[in-house]
Amino acid sequence: ILTLFMYLSIIILIHFFLMKPVLPTGFESDDWTAVIYVKTHKLNFFEQIYNLWTMVGTHHTGQYIYIATIFDVLGFNYPAYNYVNIFLLILATISIFPLVLLVFKSKMLAF
Repeated sequence: ILTLFMYLSIIILIHFFLMKPVLPTGFESDDWTAVIYVKTHKLNFFEQIYNLWTMVGTHHTGQYIYIATIFDVLGFNYPAYNYVNIFLLILATISIFPLVLLVFKSKMLAF
């Protein structure tokens, strides 16, 4: 369990050191496009997903909904927005290990 804690600590520290220069920055133009598009189309959730899917395509629909949901929760609090993104990025990075271990049954490949 100590080695697992050590690996998790290293992953978290690497993510924070790599993302430290961008933490104080605000939204980028892509983020504003997503927020404005979702906020101007006041529809119920399923109609909103369908309209986003037809307007921006499948690749960007999830990104637009994700950014709009985070914006609904955090508003204009940019550092919190970036911390939530880093936390979810770390969670995604950590979740890859058990998935690869489960599929390929090789610790070496999973690491």
